[in-house]
Amino acid sequence: MHKTVLILLTLTLHLYGCLWIEGTTIEGDYVRTAGYLDSTSLRTSMNSKPEEVFTNRYYDLNKSSPIYQAVKLVMESKSSQAIDLLLKYENTHSGLYETAVNLGTAYELEGNNTEASRWIEEGIQRNPQSHYGTEWLHLLILQNKIALETNASTFSHERMIRLPERFSADTKISIAGHEYTVREVQHAITYQLHERLVFVKPKDLIVSELLYTLAKIHEETTILEEAEKIFELSLLYGFSDPQLIEDRLHHYDEVYTQSKIKYILYGIVGFVLLFLYYSKRKPRPLEKERASSITAALFINVLIIIYTMLGLIISSQIEPYMSDHSELMRLVKYIISAVFIYLGIRAAVSYISKKAIIENRKAVMVYTILLFGIFVYLLIYRILGVETVFVLYSLFLVTMLYWILRKYFVNEENETP
Repeated sequence: MHKTVLILLTLTLHLYGCLWIEGTTIEGDYVRTAGYLDSTSLRTSMNSKPEEVFTNRYYDLNKSSPIYQAVKLVMESKSSQAIDLLLKYENTHSGLYETAVNLGTAYELEGNNTEASRWIEEGIQRNPQSHYGTEWLHLLILQNKIALETNASTFSHERMIRLPERFSADTKISIAGHEYTVREVQHAITYQLHERLVFVKPKDLIVSELLYTLAKIHEETTILEEAEKIFELSLLYGFSDPQLIEDRLHHYDEVYTQSKIKYILYGIVGFVLLFLYYSKRKPRPLEKERASSITAALFINVLIIIYTMLGLIISSQIEPYMSDHSELMRLVKYIISAVFIYLGIRAAVSYISKKAIIENRKAVMVYTILLFGIFVYLLIYRILGVETVFVLYSLFLVTMLYWILRKYFVNEENETP
């Protein structure tokens, strides 16, 4: 008995995993939630070559197995030879799931979608849980390819997978007489596309339909930024109604703008109320030394943020020239930001020392770390978005700095002995 080997389409493996993603929901809220960056991993599959995938992924396979040899032939674009080999193996070792699904794949690559459909259906009967239970979508793809052979306008007025207008990940939808949750549909699409894009390059109408459906799922269940990237992939693959996607992307721009305006207005209103409150309120006694320490810490933070913004602006200017080196770009950004933060601290400490404001360096350090820690926390979690965090936190620091200087320094200087 031959050692079991990985079948053709599992050689691509999953290139994605669950992680924290952040962005804007369709309602205009900024969120940080668990999800998948499908767009990144799908582009990786699209840019991969079958022979490279085979070389990198076969690990400890039985190279003498007819299944292995057939997979290798398919990866080398020799599908007809793979079909002959698999049919002979089916005659001597009938009933194997691996033989059926690989025959289905080989026939599809040869352009014989009818035979491909028959063998994929046979593979599902032999092992219903194949490919994590997603082969139903492979069969649906083949059925739609057959439909396109007789009617090229199949997707002109209806989608391959029909989604309700609004839904959640747990909403059930009916596809080809079976019910699946939206979450199951998303999993099936991403799994099948990771495999398919290794072989199918732009343009392909079926792939564009699946990408459109996946983008709509992300639009409703995760973030618009991810949906936007997948919509762009759908256009790349030749989606039948480009204007439909363009309209969605235009709507996203409106949602982004309204979201930023909403949060900035909330922040400005909050700081105006805070400013008015502290302007009218009689201050509690605060020692001159402590006031000086807080003032120094506020001033240091203001300069740090200004220098950080300068660092980000400079790093963004060199980003277009390093688009093919994302890891290096990220490292350069970190280095530039760190250098400018250091320069901000040096500038603030130098200025304040010359003005003899710092009387308690330990207290200044504590207040500085506390204030900057709040800023870093907001920046990392980006509850309000990067630009909004910079704007609102700067307003907060300037407001506090003005209040302390006005209450504990300006008034003293105006007093007469």
